[in-house]
Amino acid sequence: MTLPLDQVRVIDTDTHLTERHDLWTSRAPAKFKDRVPRVEQVDGAATWVVDGAVLGRAGAGGVIDRDGVKGRSF
Repeated sequence: MTLPLDQVRVIDTDTHLTERHDLWTSRAPAKFKDRVPRVEQVDGAATWVVDGAVLGRAGAGGVIDRDGVKGRSF
């Protein structure tokens, strides 16, 4: 059975999300607060950093909204 496209609902099972920026810093014990992943501004962009090592940008890459419009979260 083939359905017309206007009757097909697509569910994205490979969405790339990012954690809340304070996920670890707000929950870590005081003695570990300087060692947990955190978001810092690096060259003007929100970036995950841990122990001085840059892990990557803090945000989802590309997203498609409910109207099918593709955008960037950066």
